[in-house]
Amino acid sequence: MHNPKELRRNNGLSLFSEGWGLYNEQLMLETGFYPNKKIKLRQLQLRLWRNARVIYDVGMHTGKLSYEDAISLMTDKVGFLRWAAQLEIDSSSSRPGYFIGYFMGMIEILEMREDYKKMKGENYNISDFHEKLLKIGNMPPSIMREALFN
Repeated sequence: MHNPKELRRNNGLSLFSEGWGLYNEQLMLETGFYPNKKIKLRQLQLRLWRNARVIYDVGMHTGKLSYEDAISLMTDKVGFLRWAAQLEIDSSSSRPGYFIGYFMGMIEILEMREDYKKMKGENYNISDFHEKLLKIGNMPPSIMREALFN
């Protein structure tokens, strides 16, 4: 969907852009969209990878996790080969806090969806919610919420 407002088209907040992607994966899970167990399992593997990213990102930047601990997390729990874990951690270390935006964004969208559903009652339509949210664009959650409910 094209948003005519330049600021909203070019805002680089991972909270909405990445949150929207993760929200859609969750929506596909909720609606039974995944056609078979193999694809559903792959989606859950990708979620595990994203969860691990948040753990090592926050852990390393707060000093609670060493580089080697982060590699162990990725190899032992997520199944990465050591060289792939190193590449992953090295490339993401330049963007502290980026990966937590995926989950914060998804949670914000899920909460807005629930509040929108309560507000609309019997007139709730998930497509209308999505259309309104996308028209608002990539803005901080407080601005999105205000635009959605006012």
